[in-house]
Amino acid sequence: QWFSGLSGQRLQAGLDYVRRGELGRRVWNHIENLPIPGEATAELSQAMEGLKAEKQRQENSFRELGHGTFDAHGFFHRLSQWWDKDDVRHRVVAKYEKVVWPGWLKARGVAEGLSDGDDDHWLALLVLGACRGIGRTRDWQHRKFLELAKERGWWDVFLKSGNDGVWMEVLRKWHGDAERKLEYPLWMSLFPTIYRCRRYLCTYRSLLRRAGDRPPDLYDVKVLLAPRADSALEFSWNQFDAPPASINMGLHWVLRELVRMSVVTGSDHLLPDCWVPARKAIKFLSRTGFRAPAEGTYNSDKAKEIFDYLSQKIGESPHLHYSFDIPLLHVGRKQDLQKRFGMDT
Repeated sequence: QWFSGLSGQRLQAGLDYVRRGELGRRVWNHIENLPIPGEATAELSQAMEGLKAEKQRQENSFRELGHGTFDAHGFFHRLSQWWDKDDVRHRVVAKYEKVVWPGWLKARGVAEGLSDGDDDHWLALLVLGACRGIGRTRDWQHRKFLELAKERGWWDVFLKSGNDGVWMEVLRKWHGDAERKLEYPLWMSLFPTIYRCRRYLCTYRSLLRRAGDRPPDLYDVKVLLAPRADSALEFSWNQFDAPPASINMGLHWVLRELVRMSVVTGSDHLLPDCWVPARKAIKFLSRTGFRAPAEGTYNSDKAKEIFDYLSQKIGESPHLHYSFDIPLLHVGRKQDLQKRFGMDT
C-alpha cells in the first residue's frame, strides 16, 4: 500500500529503493505480481510496467543457442563437466596462480609455505587480500606491487623489522621517489594495513587456520579477524589484542585461497564465504540469471547469495573442486567457452 500511494519524487525514490535498496528486492518480489490498485496513478502504473519490462530484459539478455530461453542449469552442467577434467583444472589454476602470486613465493610452493606457517607466505596472503579492497584493479597489479616491494627491499622490512623507524624510512623513501615518478599510490595507501597485518600476523594466522574447526554457530566471518568483537571469544578476547583487518572484500579471497589449497580443511560452513563477491563475478553470474545484490549489501551476504544461487544451479555445497570463482572468471574472459557451454555471446 505504501508503494501504490507514491508519486512524483517519492515514486522515483521508491523505484530506486526497489532496484537497489537493502530490502528492495524482497519488496519487488512481493509487489511484482500484485494487481495495480484501481486508484493508482497513471505514473505508478507506467513505472510498474517499466520495472517488469526491465526485469524481463535482464532475464532474457542471454539465451541458449537455438532456444527461446537461456538454460542456466544446462550451462552450469556443461561448465562443471569441463571443470571435472584434471588437465583443464591444472592448466587454468596454474595460469591463475602465475598471475596472482609473486614468483619468489611460487618457487618455494605457495600451498606448502602456507601449510608450514611461513611468515613470508602468510604476510603475502594478507597483503594480497587487502589489495582486493582497492577496487577496479587487476590481479597482476597486486602481484607487481609485491614484486616491486621485494625488489626495493621494502618487503624485507615488512617481514623482518620490528623497528618503527625503519618502516617510516620506507614511507619517506617512497614519497621522495614519488616527486619524480608516482608509482602505486593506491597500493601505498595500504601502508597502515600492511603494518597491522605484520604486527598481528601470528594472531591472524591462528584465527584463520582455526576457522574451519569452529562449530558453525560460533563462526561469523564479519568478526573473524576482529576478535574483540567476536562474541564467541567473549571469555578469552583479552588474549587477542589485534584490531580488525582492513581487508573486507579481501577476506573472502583469503579464505578461498586457504580452502582451495587445503590449508584450511573440515570447513563446510566456510564454503559460502569462499565465493569472492567481486564485481566481475557478479556481472558474469548476472548473465546467467543471478540477481545482483543491492548496493550496500554486506560482502558476506553477497557471497551467501552467490552460494545459494549456485546451489540451485550446480548442486548442494557448490565449490567446483574447491576452485570457486576461478573457473567462472576464466570462462567470463573466453567467448569460445561461453558459446560452447550455451551462452549466446
